[in-house]
Amino acid sequence: MGRSSWYDTDSRDNKKQHSRLQWPNRKQWSWIVIVVLSLILAGVSVGFHPGWTDFILSCIAYFCRILALLVFARALLSWFRPDSSSWPMVTLYDLTDPILTPLRRIIPAFGGLDLTPLLAILVLYFVPSVISSLAHLFV
Repeated sequence: MGRSSWYDTDSRDNKKQHSRLQWPNRKQWSWIVIVVLSLILAGVSVGFHPGWTDFILSCIAYFCRILALLVFARALLSWFRPDSSSWPMVTLYDLTDPILTPLRRIIPAFGGLDLTPLLAILVLYFVPSVISSLAHLFV
């Protein structure tokens, strides 16, 4: 007499595994916090009774301002050589690397002076005004 099918490991391996809902990792939580914070600030600034256009433009503006502040904080902290393995610094690097890395490919460092944070801050301050002017052309 053979074993039952429920006992066989082959029958368990052949069944389709159900994918479980995965919790966001540290990097994803950081981005979620920034997006939620910009949504809250945008809602407060337009009084929670906005037109959708004003709310979205305000949300983009706050998102870019928060990222510009994070880039500025990273530039300041780079002068002091903090512990790069601590979770605040790793989170700061995770949030600012997507902005700074493409700019570092374009702009070389001048004798140890990295100008990419300055350019990133300028870009992040001009992006909301460009998007706002484009939105007002089409709306």
